[in-house]
Amino acid sequence: MKFFLIAIRILVFILLFGLALANTQESQLNIFDYTSWRAPMIVINLAFFIAGLSVSLLFTIPARLRSQVEITLLKRRLKQRGKEQDANLVDSGKPS
Repeated sequence: MKFFLIAIRILVFILLFGLALANTQESQLNIFDYTSWRAPMIVINLAFFIAGLSVSLLFTIPARLRSQVEITLLKRRLKQRGKEQDANLVDSGKPS
């Protein structure tokens, strides 16, 4: 199964790489009527892909920080309960 997935990934990569090589013609991106950017189509697509990836990662930062804070609190609570259980074991092991 792993071989099949690797083969599909390689095939998709080769197809996308061929598509990129086929789209190297010069394109013009007009920005607000007063400026334009002339570059190959694949460079423009790559720039927008990287920009989208960066923005999406930026929006995940608050959720990741909340998760990290919650993990830290849960670890602290688990450590406290472990100490309490150890203390209870020590207390119950003493003869009265």
